[in-house]
Amino acid sequence: MVPFHSIVAAWTDGEKDDWDQTPIAISDLQKEVAIVVPSQGERWKTVESKDKYGRIKTKSVHTLGDSVIRVKEHFYLSSVDETGHGAGMYFLAELATDRAPTSLEDALNALKPPAVREAEARGSNILRQGEWFAIPTMLLTSELMRDVERGVAAYRQNHVLGNDGHHQLEETVIYRAGDRKGQVFARGVLKHTENEHFDLDLGTIRWYQIVHNIQGASYTLTGKGTAQFD
Repeated sequence: MVPFHSIVAAWTDGEKDDWDQTPIAISDLQKEVAIVVPSQGERWKTVESKDKYGRIKTKSVHTLGDSVIRVKEHFYLSSVDETGHGAGMYFLAELATDRAPTSLEDALNALKPPAVREAEARGSNILRQGEWFAIPTMLLTSELMRDVERGVAAYRQNHVLGNDGHHQLEETVIYRAGDRKGQVFARGVLKHTENEHFDLDLGTIRWYQIVHNIQGASYTLTGKGTAQFD
């Protein structure tokens, strides 16, 4: 089941997010919206996640039915993010592909950037909060601070990711030049400024590379029923 609000958001490229104000004709829906990968129905499911020590934790999340849908010429993953507070947070994420995924696993993998897939192949303990992945590194604090002193990187506290983002890093080193230009490394707590996600504790010893998933527009539905299309 996909909320009508999310269909409107995807249909209008985020300009509208309220079905009551912007209803779509049934004939248009039948033509331009289709289920590519069907769901197993509305249900509770148990998901696994890892902490900074690699310990597996389980959590029950309420899903409207994980599925992949097509809206016009775009494909979207409709699912519930277990890192959201409570029983998870619904999201509709546009997949950066012009090929229809063949499974939910295929769609989820499409959201992972190459750095994440490479780290998974090495057996690294990848952590995640919402659309941001944290990849553990072997970088030393002295190495990072040396680059800060050289001027090729900047050190920040309580840095918020993205121009209009809500994910805040406790300690961050951002590279402005050199071979690592554009890369972001962090330690400490990654939290959501609007409290939509559980805090992610990265610890204070190891530095993690922070990378965004691969997606187009992303729609979320908070527990208050408020729509947001990023």
